Amino acid sequence: MTSSPVQADPAPSACTEETDYTVSSVGGLDTVTFSNTATPCTFTIPAGTTSVDYLLVGGGGGGGGGGMTFSQCGAGANVQKPGGGGAGGGGGVVATGTTSVTPGALIQVQVGAGGGGGQAAGCGNGSQPANSSDGAGGVGTDGADSILGATSAGGGTGGSGGSANGAGGASGGSSGVLPGGTNPNTGACSTTPTTPICYAAPGGAGSDQAGTNPTTSGGAGGAGTLVLLTGLTYGGGGGGSTRHPDIPPAGSRVGGVGGTGGGGDGALIVAVPGDGEGGTDGLGGGGGGGSGNGSTAAGNSNAGFGGAGGDGIVVLRYVTPTDVVPPSRSGPSVDFDLTGYLRSELPDTA
Repeated sequence: MTSSPVQADPAPSACTEETDYTVSSVGGLDTVTFSNTATPCTFTIPAGTTSVDYLLVGGGGGGGGGGMTFSQCGAGANVQKPGGGGAGGGGGVVATGTTSVTPGALIQVQVGAGGGGGQAAGCGNGSQPANSSDGAGGVGTDGADSILGATSAGGGTGGSGGSANGAGGASGGSSGVLPGGTNPNTGACSTTPTTPICYAAPGGAGSDQAGTNPTTSGGAGGAGTLVLLTGLTYGGGGGGSTRHPDIPPAGSRVGGVGGTGGGGDGALIVAVPGDGEGGTDGLGGGGGGGSGNGSTAAGNSNAGFGGAGGDGIVVLRYVTPTDVVPPSRSGPSVDFDLTGYLRSELPDTA
């Protein structure tokens, strides 16, 4: 019996301008910005370049989906099916610095994609997908790492989905930095409350820092990191969401605000529940959490989906290469004949 040889993974193709990156030149410096998350590619270090400044931001984590009480899907109308709000996803890790390079060398580049938002818990009818038996919203997926040679920046962690009976999801952290806070509220609503204005605890803040978790609104996403290389802020955490009751009191239970640096807001709950806002592409922000169920209709759920995390980015900056011009030569020209002698040195044939 013969076995087929193991096929090695193909080497990444060369990075191409416009498809994989763009270049801008200002003040004697070239800035190369990579944004294509499709596949890794190899970038050729320009001639004469021996040092580059770099920025890497991982993809943001997706926000968690809102929860609901699955066991109440078969109950009649005007029965609460409470569920907690989804948590915001963590922002992508930010890495920046300066490194030595070799002119003409190939360096692999990969931009991390944002994670997907978690699905909303549902009763399996209409547009809502069936979920697990405990009615928990889906967990947001983690963002992917951004890579430059041997240096990497991790993707943000996906936010937890809201659970049944009103517990909000634990916020998404960011790998390599401080984890996000967790929701301290567990079960603010009973399984069958007697009033339709019962509300659940919010989802936790998605962040690389601990966010706040008030009892009626989603937690705010943590602030991202300001990078001097570009002057922009990256990696903000997504805001958490909360459960929306069928009859909301005015001005309460709104989604948590996304952190500066591209974090998506938790689902804004003013009139109807909704989906979390996506994190901003190119900033690696975490996605906002989806709202928990507020529908009292028989066999129905209106929990929201978590927002997708924003894609990361890779940036290089170096001194604009200059063309090498050979030094000019001045003075009288020297004339050789075909024999290799200077004409003034030719043998006397007279």
